[in-house]
Amino acid sequence: MANVGLSIGDTFRLSTPPNNYHLFIAIALTSSRKYLCVNVTSYSSNSDTSCVLNLGDHNFIKHKSVINYGDAREIEVTTIANLINSDSCTLKGTVSTSVLSRIQQGGLKSPRLKNKFKLDLKTLVG
Repeated sequence: MANVGLSIGDTFRLSTPPNNYHLFIAIALTSSRKYLCVNVTSYSSNSDTSCVLNLGDHNFIKHKSVINYGDAREIEVTTIANLINSDSCTLKGTVSTSVLSRIQQGGLKSPRLKNKFKLDLKTLVG
């Protein structure tokens, strides 16, 4: 198995049936082996606009998109390594510090992010 090191700000493309793949971003450490991860989805009229991303914010983003805080999840590093080895997940680089900060701040104000995850973010960003 590959030794996958994940850090806050790292991105990965993950298979998310039934809609193929989404870009996920690790935005906080929730324990020594788990990361809080959020995914990017296309903007729509009912989107949570706590964090809007545009072309140029990450090379994977091709149009106006949002962070889907409602589907945020904790993922263990070993789970990501297993997904990479099964070709269900592909690492896609790191977001810039400014984009990461926007995503984290958006999580703090999002009405859709679970409170337990907001606490993890508050601990990290102050």
